[in-house]
Amino acid sequence: MKERLYRYYPEDFGRLNFRVLHMDLDFDVFDDHTVVISHLFLKNIDAPADKISLNCRDLEILSVSAPNFEKYDYRQKDAYLDIYFNAPIQRNEKIEIITKTICRPTKNLLEGLYYDETPAGAPPQQITQCQQWGFQRIVPCIDDMNAKCTYRTTIRADSRYTNIITNGDITVPRKTVSKSSITSKTSITSATSIASAASITSAVSTISIDSEAVLSRDEIVYENMKTPMAPYLFFLGVGTYDIYTREFEYPDDHCFDLELLIPPGSDKNYAEQSLDILQDAAMWVYLFTGPESHKDVEIKRQIFDLIKLRDHLKHNLNSASINPENLNKTMGNLRAVRDKIAALSKGLTFGYKYTGTVYREIGMQNSDFGGMENVGNTTITTNRIMPSKNMLDGAFEYMADVKLHEYYHNINGSEVTGSSPFEIWLNEAVTVLIENQFHAYFFGEEYTRLQTILSLYAPVSGTFALDSSASSMPILPEGFNDPNDLITSVTYVKAPEFVQMVETLIGKGAFSRGLDAYHRKYSHKNARTFDWIHEMEVVSGKQLMRMSNSWLYQTGYPTLSVSKTYNAAAGEFRMKLVQNIPYTKQSWQFPFSYALCDRKGRVIHEDVYFVSHREEEIVLSDVDQPAFVSLNRNGSFYGKIETDADPKELRIQAKKDKDIISRWLAFYKLTDMEKKYLLLRRNADASSEYTDLYHELLCDHSLLEMTGGLFLTLFESVDDEEYAHHYKELYNVRLRLQTAIAKANENSLKIIYDDYSEA
Repeated sequence: MKERLYRYYPEDFGRLNFRVLHMDLDFDVFDDHTVVISHLFLKNIDAPADKISLNCRDLEILSVSAPNFEKYDYRQKDAYLDIYFNAPIQRNEKIEIITKTICRPTKNLLEGLYYDETPAGAPPQQITQCQQWGFQRIVPCIDDMNAKCTYRTTIRADSRYTNIITNGDITVPRKTVSKSSITSKTSITSATSIASAASITSAVSTISIDSEAVLSRDEIVYENMKTPMAPYLFFLGVGTYDIYTREFEYPDDHCFDLELLIPPGSDKNYAEQSLDILQDAAMWVYLFTGPESHKDVEIKRQIFDLIKLRDHLKHNLNSASINPENLNKTMGNLRAVRDKIAALSKGLTFGYKYTGTVYREIGMQNSDFGGMENVGNTTITTNRIMPSKNMLDGAFEYMADVKLHEYYHNINGSEVTGSSPFEIWLNEAVTVLIENQFHAYFFGEEYTRLQTILSLYAPVSGTFALDSSASSMPILPEGFNDPNDLITSVTYVKAPEFVQMVETLIGKGAFSRGLDAYHRKYSHKNARTFDWIHEMEVVSGKQLMRMSNSWLYQTGYPTLSVSKTYNAAAGEFRMKLVQNIPYTKQSWQFPFSYALCDRKGRVIHEDVYFVSHREEEIVLSDVDQPAFVSLNRNGSFYGKIETDADPKELRIQAKKDKDIISRWLAFYKLTDMEKKYLLLRRNADASSEYTDLYHELLCDHSLLEMTGGLFLTLFESVDDEEYAHHYKELYNVRLRLQTAIAKANENSLKIIYDDYSEA
């Protein structure tokens, strides 16, 4: 038996003995506890069994029953409820287990049912967080990612809650089912309620009374029957919110509701803007993902813009101030726009289409995560669910990204779910790739990609730095101790870079078809890492397994040394590639994009070369001598480049390279050389060549329009390990560089500042 260095290994997540078919859940929610009655429907898919063990953590057991039930044993330390039978459950036999338990919300453990921030005068706000094993803190269950099933959920709670919610669609609308009296002087919250198909919208006020008060309880029933759901995606919430609802309409007229639940008193304009962004995200996923996401992009852009116009006209139709003349005109325009959308959409293949009646975003104050997808209900940290007057650019971009990210999990994570926590990377990496494409659509390809590259190179906290540390784990680790160990930049940055390398290697068309095939084949099922890779191989016809093994099972990244020679007489260009990696590691395989360019940045020759060995050579015949070579264009592989380019060549490239990432890498290299020069010469001034280059780039309006200030980022670091930890000196070097740039270009910088201030 091997020594267990970790608590969990892949073999701990094998095939289940019982298939979960369905759960009927009944929640009676009170301020300090919840009574849960569960009807768990199972099917034995293995050998006859005389007991079943359910995950059950920190619950109070009131009763257990089942056909042929003998006894139960609650092993609290191990968090298992063992249920024994008088006669074995036979293979293919179905069984119903009924449990009645109590769970208690917590203030500090943000898993299972816990308290969120409660608005003044309202009953306690309670929400759930189940990833990865929080469901067993709510009800006895098989708390496994493979235990996907349908749900019917009944909830009873204080009538003062504006919202009583869980997964699925409402099948029995909310109604008052009981009332009780209190006789002491009490402050209570009165809610004037208007029932809707999706929620209860309330005008909330607090009143104080001396006489007998009546507290009532409401009941509502949901069914989640369309998308069998893994337990970690279960959500339940009772709370007091401001509620904003908007109809979402697809090009084919199919509709569902978008709903935003935010703290009472939130700014209405910001709430509407938040819904605008969510609406854009859901529509973008439909139009720009799917098996033909790479096709007809311009037509899809036209459709997207027309849909914005259609929704604007719909809003005008609902305006109370519209007069009869404008009403007829608006209706005519709306019909014309819908006809145009239908005509453009004809024959096109689109992406994911939401299957529920309501998609809801819920502001949460207390969480381990910025956002968490739950089928039909996404929780997002309250300060990132909508814009605010103090929100900076980065926070605004995160807000837009997290809305898209969690929504796309409806297909990649919910409809298709990983088989174990070891597949969290797959749920997240593909979703991050789609999120980046969404970000690029609205903020620009160059800006989005450069932002990611900067996150790789950032000192100390950057992915390269973290991936080089002793505590780094590979994308597919040998084991883990807690699921949160897997929520790292390796999962959310390195893994998406691996997915993007696959896309670069097989092409966007094959990638989108492969991803669609994966989603269709494993819809409502679970998938493993190599199921995804297999689908990509089948569609593309390329062998990806060896490449995948090196990236999935190794920590770190390749550093590629590139040296080049040019034979003018023969017109021959040679480029030698050497991977600088320990011989204890397998050589990496990756796509390497490069281009030979002239002094004006025009491409002489470009290609994507598949690197598969430690040492390789690229030989090109009958080509002109390049002024510079653009390497790792668009960040084609996750790793670093060491080049023999001299400063003169790098300066030309930093000014003229048409690829923003290679251009930035040239500037980064020059900056690194300048910082090292100043480290070694404490009294020296920054070179005029560098300060002039920086100023010239700062004056390049088209560059800053593409990248904002990202391109001119000056890290307080150098690549040379000998000086990497000279933190104070590196801080001073950055100040010396900035001071030198300011002194040399004072008047120009003031003009630039004034121009951008006016803009």
